[in-house]
Amino acid sequence: TDFRSGGVLSLAMMVYLVESCPETYGRFILDGDAAMLPFGLTCINITDMMAKFLMMSKSTDRMDALLSQKPFWRMFADPHAMLVCQETAMQLTADVVVEVQTERGSPVTVFDFANILAIVEKRMEYDYLMAGPTSSADLKKIH
Repeated sequence: TDFRSGGVLSLAMMVYLVESCPETYGRFILDGDAAMLPFGLTCINITDMMAKFLMMSKSTDRMDALLSQKPFWRMFADPHAMLVCQETAMQLTADVVVEVQTERGSPVTVFDFANILAIVEKRMEYDYLMAGPTSSADLKKIH
């Protein structure tokens, strides 16, 4: 039932991360710094978040999408931009886990997931995408 929100795109992103981004995937398994968050659920939620930002979700008004002048649209001339967005958001999620643990001085648990996702959503939208990266390489530099 978790795939209802992200659909096949969530599954495709999960496969991409596991096969092509071992460093990112490794942060969410075994002794990784974000291992307390379920990888599948995290990936599905990040895909859903990115779909919302990129106006790909079902709830997006088609006219709004056509008239949108988001500063990051130029980045999507690169066919790999969505994959880079996903990888960056997953890395950011693991970074936020580390930050929260450091600030709090105690381990993060799965019960902190909603709070972590809210922080990631704000940072990804305002600090990363609204910075107006013109390419996938620009987005990676921002991170």
